[in-house]
Amino acid sequence: MYLQPAGTAGVDGQIIFATPYNNLIADIGNEITNSLPTNGSRGMSANLPMNSNKIILLADPTVPTDAATKNYVDANGSNFIGGTTTGTANAQILAAITPSSFTMAAGNRLVFTPGFTPTGATTLTVTAPAIGPVSILKYSPAGPVALSGGEMVTGQPVEVVSNGSNLILITNSERVGKPTSISANTTYTASDIGRFIELTGSTAFTTTLPAPPATGGEWTVYNASTVTQMLSIPSGTFSGPGGSGSTTLTVLPSEFLWMQGDGTNWVVAVRYFNSAGIWAPGTLYGMNLSFASVTTYGVAAGSTVNEDGSAGRNMTLGSAFTKSLSSWAVGTGNGSLDTGSIAASTWYHVHIIRKDADASIDVLLSLSATSPAMPGGYTARRRIGSILTNGSSQITKFFQLGDEFLWDVPPIDVNATNPGTSAITRTLSVPTGVIVQAKVVLAFFYGSTGSTMLIGSLDVTDPTMQAWNGSLTGYADIGVGYASTTAWALGAKFVKTNTSAQVRSKVVASSATTVVGVLTVGWLDTRGK
Repeated sequence: MYLQPAGTAGVDGQIIFATPYNNLIADIGNEITNSLPTNGSRGMSANLPMNSNKIILLADPTVPTDAATKNYVDANGSNFIGGTTTGTANAQILAAITPSSFTMAAGNRLVFTPGFTPTGATTLTVTAPAIGPVSILKYSPAGPVALSGGEMVTGQPVEVVSNGSNLILITNSERVGKPTSISANTTYTASDIGRFIELTGSTAFTTTLPAPPATGGEWTVYNASTVTQMLSIPSGTFSGPGGSGSTTLTVLPSEFLWMQGDGTNWVVAVRYFNSAGIWAPGTLYGMNLSFASVTTYGVAAGSTVNEDGSAGRNMTLGSAFTKSLSSWAVGTGNGSLDTGSIAASTWYHVHIIRKDADASIDVLLSLSATSPAMPGGYTARRRIGSILTNGSSQITKFFQLGDEFLWDVPPIDVNATNPGTSAITRTLSVPTGVIVQAKVVLAFFYGSTGSTMLIGSLDVTDPTMQAWNGSLTGYADIGVGYASTTAWALGAKFVKTNTSAQVRSKVVASSATTVVGVLTVGWLDTRGK
């Protein structure tokens, strides 16, 4: 409502002065400028607050920027809301949908809250407006398929879209929410592709997945059980950085996998542990070997990580084991030999092994340090030490502390007279098949003039030996220093061996009275750390 400015009203018989008149005309002009013409000749220059009032008597919109009436939105909108369903898990009912203009026209979307978690193929019936029952389907690489259970979760809102005859589930709880839990052998089909599977329980079982579709497809798997589980496919392989390269794949407790199809294989692109992961490569704690008797040995409790067998595996021996030299059988107190029968005067290597199915740990004895004959069902392994048999095929007594192994009775491996001045390869009483640091005591006697004895690794260049002349040249890997006439020189050192337990010895001068002796006290074996 227009209010005239004060002092501008005209009075009969009085002269109209310029200033009040001009103020009135200016004010009227401003009001006309800021007014909205009813003929639509001008548009708004700012937002129009309605102060909680309505815009009424609108025509139906024709372009995207037109305003729309409630009637038009109700009749033509594609987004609708329902409440919580009643009925049963696989035959659910909605009492009403807002707005009530909902139809099964393709593209219409409906959000509602399931009152039940489906266990199989599911329908929805709407009371107002009267619709259904219609099937609720889910997407798959083969097109929309019936629900199989778990795709909707009680109390968690879902959205469906009409394809003209059915409702297609958009928010699939299998993939974005609660997984489907299984605890026994289960075989899935192509219609299940896309599921999030949770493996549960305390018993090992096999989950069989279908072969990948021609394009796309994915699986998410989490092992919430306490034992190792197995995945299997009828054709193709589990490939990729987390795969096995075969038709089966083991899944450790707390391990999470995500895989997608490439048309032939399931490519395991993501693989990690939900809680504790794989320990660092080389980890080895405890698991010391011990001499129990001439036919048995012990392995202390401890933990380690495998050194082969595809993916990394933590391996923990919860309590000490005792193993014999007879053929391998599972469990403490039984045999450990991988193949054949025990031989005399032979080095054998002790391995920790892990069973694929349930992650149980055992101990294996083998001639091989790197490729033992593994029992069926065992893949991951780690060498933890070595033992030597004597001439009667019995265990030679030893002691171990960490990486150091000591003989109970150190053997004299070299006792040579007049060895000459050329380099000689010596074999020591330390493990073969691996490189260790032999711990030796040296004895050297030269009966006429001074001399020097060398013992060292075959890896380094054979040095040119010389008598001491004030220079260190020719003294690489020296074992015993200068020995005067008719005197014994003694020394001790660690020396690196090759995989045949060999080292090099050499003297500057040799005569009929020269004696070279090497006593092997033990060895250092890092065992892959």
